[in-house]
Amino acid sequence: MAHGIDDRRVVPDREAKSISHETTFPVDIADVEVLRACLIELVQQVARRLRRHGLRGRVVELKVRFADFTTITRSMTIDEPTDITQELLAAGVELLTTKLPAGHLPVRLLAFSVHDLGGAGDVHGQLFGEQDRDKERQLDQVADAIAAKFGTAAIRRGARPGGEKDCPLWSTADVDRSVSRCYKMSAVTFKSRRIETCPKPSHKN
Repeated sequence: MAHGIDDRRVVPDREAKSISHETTFPVDIADVEVLRACLIELVQQVARRLRRHGLRGRVVELKVRFADFTTITRSMTIDEPTDITQELLAAGVELLTTKLPAGHLPVRLLAFSVHDLGGAGDVHGQLFGEQDRDKERQLDQVADAIAAKFGTAAIRRGARPGGEKDCPLWSTADVDRSVSRCYKMSAVTFKSRRIETCPKPSHKN
């Protein structure tokens, strides 16, 4: 730099280095199935934001704060940058179920983030398995369309078929309880998983 002139490339502050979503629970959570349900919600939020900004990432990170306020992070690198909800969810569930300390205290805060971001054009598709990935992208398009029309609270994705437990953040968010505990008004079934759509919340004055 000379005469007050800096030739280095300007990097905008808005250029994202990671995208994350977290929640602090109203009560400490010990049930791993409840934590899994909460992770699903966090992953959906992050994946939706990645797609909205045309980004994909390779590094998935889970942050966990326990009841004694001890905080740990666990991360893993996936084979190819992705914005596909199911791929991000699979990585997050693996971290949640295999990388936390044995016999850990109940969880107070859970966060999910994706790092090492790049544009969709930076990805070189794999020859094998790309058909399955295209199907997952179609599923995400359906989910995004439902969320755009009825709101993010109107859609829930199960990690596996049947019987997943509710996450406390669904019932404590600024959403009518009838949404978080809705009847199954309609559903899109895809590869043994189901997207459930709920009635749009009513706001009473």
